[in-house]
Amino acid sequence: MLGEILKKGAGLLLLLLLISACGEIGGSGQCGGGDETGACIQIESIVPKDDDKNTSSVDVLPSFCVDGMASSTAGTSTSKAEPFSSHDAELTVSNKPLPGVLPANIGDVTLRKFSIRYTLNRCLGSGTICPLPTPLPPDGGTLPMNTIVILANGSSKFTLPFFPLDSKDEYVSASSFNSLFAFPHYTATYRLTGTDQFNRSVSVEGSQAFEIGAFNNCDG
Repeated sequence: MLGEILKKGAGLLLLLLLISACGEIGGSGQCGGGDETGACIQIESIVPKDDDKNTSSVDVLPSFCVDGMASSTAGTSTSKAEPFSSHDAELTVSNKPLPGVLPANIGDVTLRKFSIRYTLNRCLGSGTICPLPTPLPPDGGTLPMNTIVILANGSSKFTLPFFPLDSKDEYVSASSFNSLFAFPHYTATYRLTGTDQFNRSVSVEGSQAFEIGAFNNCDG
C-alpha cells in the first residue's frame, strides 16, 4: 500500500513540475497547450513589419517625401506621398514536447483566432511620464485568422496585423499626436487560440515592444 502511495505521489509531483515548466520557458511568449496535450505551443518570435521592412517603429502620421525626407507639406511638384499603411508582424510559432514528454507523444495544433492588447511602457527621454495625452492604442477584440496548423515537433511562420491603419487614425484622434520627438513606447501582446488534435482548447501568448511616432519612411 505504501509503495502504491509513493508511486502516485511521484507521478503527481512530475505532473506539477511539467505544468510549472510550461509557464517558464523563455522566448517572446510563454508555453501554451498544457499538460493534457503534452505539447508546448510557443510564440518564438514576433517581427513587426512596415511595407516589408522590419521595424518596431510604428508611423502614425502620413506626410510627403521631399528629396528623400519626410515633410508635413508637399513642398515641390516632385514630392510624393510617404508610404503609409497598416503595420503587420511576422510570427513564428513552434509545437514542441513539454519537458519529460516524448516527441512521438504530441500531436498537431490548429490556431484559428487571435487578439492583441497594448500596454504603455514609457516615453522617450521622459522616464515614465509622457509629455502628451497618451492613450492606449485601441484593442481590436478577438478576431478570426487564417487557419494555421502547427505540426507536431514543427513550427510555422505567418503574418498578422500588428497596428492596423484604422488603429492609427483612432490613436491620432485620441491623442492629438503631432510631435516628431515624443515617442511613446508600448508592448503589444498577442493571444492565439485554437484546438489540439483532440479538439481541446489551446492558447498561447507572446509580446513585442514597439514605439509610436512620426517616422521617415521615404526612399533615398
